Amino acid sequence: LYALLENPQEKPEIRQLAWTVLLKRCFVDPAAGSNSLLQFADRFKDEPERRIDILKILIGRRKAAGDMQTLAVVQQDIGEDDMKLAAVADKADDITRAISYAQEADSYFQPALQYYRSKSPDDQDQFTSLLLEQRMDALLMSRQYAKAADFAADAISKNPGNQDSMGRKIRDEVDRLRNRGRVFFMGQAGNIGTVYLERGDWKFLQIGETR
Repeated sequence: LYALLENPQEKPEIRQLAWTVLLKRCFVDPAAGSNSLLQFADRFKDEPERRIDILKILIGRRKAAGDMQTLAVVQQDIGEDDMKLAAVADKADDITRAISYAQEADSYFQPALQYYRSKSPDDQDQFTSLLLEQRMDALLMSRQYAKAADFAADAISKNPGNQDSMGRKIRDEVDRLRNRGRVFFMGQAGNIGTVYLERGDWKFLQIGETR
């Protein structure tokens, strides 16, 4: 089936049928071990949507097994693939799809981050640091600016060392929107910058800076 799926000479409908059988019958079969699913998922690194479908099956198995560490890894992998899809959609100016993918990414980054924070509450772990940035990217890409501001403030309160990464992410988003003509006012009031953004309605983001 995999050979059919990857054969560029095969008809598209045959290749799609091969994928459907793999996904709906082979991958969900209990005889297909978790390691086999991971190996298959890695074959689709250049096809994020299909890789996500496989990893979602693995999510259910890791939850049932109580394997929270592997669960967090898989959740992070799904979030990363969702963000790849969001970036492609955003580049094509398909904002609706970009937001949808980024929202799903956040729904996977958040529990993964909670797991690593349970092991390292002060955000000193390298996995936690990476997930902080990844979740911030997802919140900003999905235009959840108020939630992003709260998330950044919480991260900085847990570890002041997070200020650089959180501030950089927000500045990059402001620059990205400005370059697309979507930031129409930026004001400074002491050490608080208020950025007004327009995406169909009025939104604002207050960027706090610890002095």
